[in-house]
Amino acid sequence: MKLFAFCSSVLIFRCALALEEITISEGMVKAAQQEEDQKTHKSTKSKCTFFAGTRYSVPESSLVNCYWYNRNACCKRIEVTSVFSSLLSKLEGQSRRCYDMLRYLLCYFCSPEQHFWFRDNKVFVCKSFCDDIYSHCRSAVMNGLEFGKAFKNGEDFCRGNNFAVQEDNVACFAFDPTQFDGAASLRPWLPLLLLAAVCIIVVQLTM
Repeated sequence: MKLFAFCSSVLIFRCALALEEITISEGMVKAAQQEEDQKTHKSTKSKCTFFAGTRYSVPESSLVNCYWYNRNACCKRIEVTSVFSSLLSKLEGQSRRCYDMLRYLLCYFCSPEQHFWFRDNKVFVCKSFCDDIYSHCRSAVMNGLEFGKAFKNGEDFCRGNNFAVQEDNVACFAFDPTQFDGAASLRPWLPLLLLAAVCIIVVQLTM
């Protein structure tokens, strides 16, 4: 038992060091990211045409529902919060992909590339994006209406929600599925995360 207790103490100590390393590493990554954002901001800022050209894209932290635009965004956190609290909170029975696609669609006003596809006071969404939303969301329900019954197809869905529909060979707002692929971002941390899990088990055994 003494040997087990000694080994456990050593492992716990190593776990504590590893967890501290995770915290320090995350802090360094965030600091480096912020520094990089500041260096590149001047060259990446774009005119936000949705806001009548009176705004330019800037780094905006805490865009929880549109986090992929944190580094360069045309929107403000309070604007995103307002949109999502009134819309997606009423969505039911949706698949994960459906939810992600609708989130991405609703975040259009955050995109620093909006000057490419916001024309004549309209957001031009790629037809394939509209079709994919309909395909993945047709069984979802919003405000008591099932998507598949409320709309005939993807184009009908987009037009019914005041979006213009554009063929994919012309500039249009397209879905980027890589923004929702969390697996790749976790790979570098897996060894430390596994060690942290072992730490928790050891601590529970020695209590």
